[in-house]
Amino acid sequence: MVGTVIAKVAGSSLGATYTMPAADGAAGEFLKTDGSTNLSFASAAAGFHRVVVKTASDATYSPDTGVTKIVVEGVGGGGGGGNTTVGTGCAGPGGGGYFMKKLDVTSSYVINVQIGAGGTTGAAGGDGGDTTVTYVSGGVSFSTLTASGGDYGQVNSAADGGAGGTATNGDLNIQGGNGGMPAGGAYDARGGSSMFGFGGEHGQGNPGSRSGTGYGSAPSGGAANTGTGKAGQQGLVIIWEYK
Repeated sequence: MVGTVIAKVAGSSLGATYTMPAADGAAGEFLKTDGSTNLSFASAAAGFHRVVVKTASDATYSPDTGVTKIVVEGVGGGGGGGNTTVGTGCAGPGGGGYFMKKLDVTSSYVINVQIGAGGTTGAAGGDGGDTTVTYVSGGVSFSTLTASGGDYGQVNSAADGGAGGTATNGDLNIQGGNGGMPAGGAYDARGGSSMFGFGGEHGQGNPGSRSGTGYGSAPSGGAANTGTGKAGQQGLVIIWEYK
């Protein structure tokens, strides 16, 4: 029925006049009110839809059809461990920072994902790369989400380990774990952990350095005399879609 209909409470004169939609809805839709007696057809909320994992950099992402909200998580790359040929172990590198952000979206959104690389190893280990999620087009823009990489582990150092990466513009921003200081001066120092992985534990002797386990984690530094560091683990982006 198009137009208006008067709904009455059974056995009573109480009721209201509602404006009906001009055409039937699609299969599975329900009739809803706007609170002012105007009725229309709509789809029922579906809740969680799927999870999308991005491990490759320079990846373009758009929400699936019907998705209205996403939760984005990201972690930066872990710092790299240094090499040493003298009697002092290397400090541990830092783990990557972490962000989480809820966004209202439509399938017209285009978002770019950059995954932070793990820090390289060498005479001076390299810092982990930044993971970023950037608005491109299709809706209300948002500030770039950034999870920075962890700092490298200093070579032949009795100083503190590399600092964990930080994060900006998330609803939740968590710093990555700091790297450790060489135990007793000679051993390799533990690497920093991330939200998605544990840093490499320190040991003794060659090869000394142990890789981190999981995205954004850092290895332990090279042990004294002949210690060879390892590269940090790369970053990660996880996108949870909801209809």
